Amino acid sequence: MLLHSVEVECSKVGLGMNAKKTKGMTFNVDFETIQTLNGKDVGQALTESGEQDFKYLGSWSDQNRDLQTRKALAWSALNKMNKIWKSVLPGWLKLRIFRAAVESILLYGCGTWSLTKSEEKMLDGCYTRMLRKIYNLNSLAKVPNNVLYKGIDKITNTIRIRRLKLAGHVFRDKSSPAHHTVTWNPRHGQISRGRPTNNFIATLLRDTGLNSTAELEACMEDRHVWRQLQFRSKSTG
Repeated sequence: MLLHSVEVECSKVGLGMNAKKTKGMTFNVDFETIQTLNGKDVGQALTESGEQDFKYLGSWSDQNRDLQTRKALAWSALNKMNKIWKSVLPGWLKLRIFRAAVESILLYGCGTWSLTKSEEKMLDGCYTRMLRKIYNLNSLAKVPNNVLYKGIDKITNTIRIRRLKLAGHVFRDKSSPAHHTVTWNPRHGQISRGRPTNNFIATLLRDTGLNSTAELEACMEDRHVWRQLQFRSKSTG
């Protein structure tokens, strides 16, 4: 029904659905063959290993896959610039090049990540190793983090600020149906055993120190209050 409604609206402006470029993902239901209005089959969004996943605008739906991909791409970009890191350029210039050409790759789409404590620790460690590389420090060189970072934030603090900015911006844009997704808490499906899966709402509550979804929505409605929570999150992160 959702696919067909999109097709109908697209047809009003002369656009058609390309079945070969359209993929479907299923959650909590068995897979059923989906067809366009023209009767063409829409395939499943599957990876080469047969897992259900989808890459959209450069980001994978599965967060773990997306994190690993971002890290690999960032390290690849970093290693291609070895001549710069080993040069006699001043450290401040190397840092600016790194943040423009490498950090931006690592943080692509990070505003949607719901990170666990272990994932945050992994990203901070990755970023620290990258900083050591741009300053051409070997593994035996003992340099404290406050000297290594030289006033810049931990990468998880940067991610936290971007996540809060994105959440507030999307929530306040009532012209888009996407604003419903910021505090949407799905009730369907079955809950598996063990610790509950970390979700976007829980991450926002942890970022801001608020206690409920209602408080989140009230603060996001007020741009100035939400901005104050961002700065408080940065200073206490």
